[in-house]
Formats: sequence, C-alpha cells, structure tokens
Amino acid sequence: MILTPHILAGAAIGANSSNFLTAFIFGLASHFVLDALPHWDYIDKIDISRPSHLIKIGLDFILGIIIVLLLTWSLPAKFFIWTAVAAAVLPDFLNAGYSVFKIKWLKPFAWFHRKCHIFDDLNFLPGLPAGLAVILISIYILL
Repeated sequence: MILTPHILAGAAIGANSSNFLTAFIFGLASHFVLDALPHWDYIDKIDISRPSHLIKIGLDFILGIIIVLLLTWSLPAKFFIWTAVAAAVLPDFLNAGYSVFKIKWLKPFAWFHRKCHIFDDLNFLPGLPAGLAVILISIYILL
C-alpha cells in the first residue's frame, strides 16, 4: 500500500489512543494488516537512483502528512497521533533499509514484510479501491 493510507490510518489510530505504547503498537500493527489487503503498491519498484522515483515517494509522504496536519490541527492528542503515524510507516522505511541499502540484519524483517503482501502485483485500477477505502475511513474517523 502506498504511504498516504498508512499515514492516515496511523493518525486515526493515534487520535483514539490514550498512551504512547498503544499508539505505537496499533500504528505498527496497522501497517501489516493494511498490507494484507489487495492493493496497488509502487514501493517494491522504486529505484532511488532515479529522481522521479524519489519525487513519487516524497509527494506520497507529503500528501499524507499535509492531510493529517489539516485534519488534526485542533485535536489534543497530537503526540499520540504522530507516534502512530511514525509507527505505521516504519515498516516501509525498515524495508527500504534492506532492499535499497542492503542492511543485512533487516533481511528477516524484509521477508516478513513481503509475506504480509498476500495480493502481489495488482495494477493501479484493481488495487485502488482498498487504498481509497482506507483513506476515506481514516478521514471519517478523524472528523
């Protein structure tokens, strides 16, 4: 799943958390649950030596962050929200540590992360509904 749905799901979890540990654990768990849904994903096809790929990741990340900022500006649980957001995207950053930078001790994590993707290689249109559903449900929860 692309970063924006993970970010928004994390924000929705954090907004409903009452402590750091809950926000972190459920934010982290949400990543793997969402990756088990049939979805479109560009992350495995990224080549960081190509500027267009870095721009794609950056825009995806920034879009998610901006939406969270706009929707949570007046909410009191900002620390829990951002804790869950960080936890929700952490697996993709750790996965990049192995796949891009070849950090060997991350190999078991990368294997587990890959196995959570039950539906591989969905094209954009067939993989779009799950991501959109996560975004819309997360926004509903935050509002």
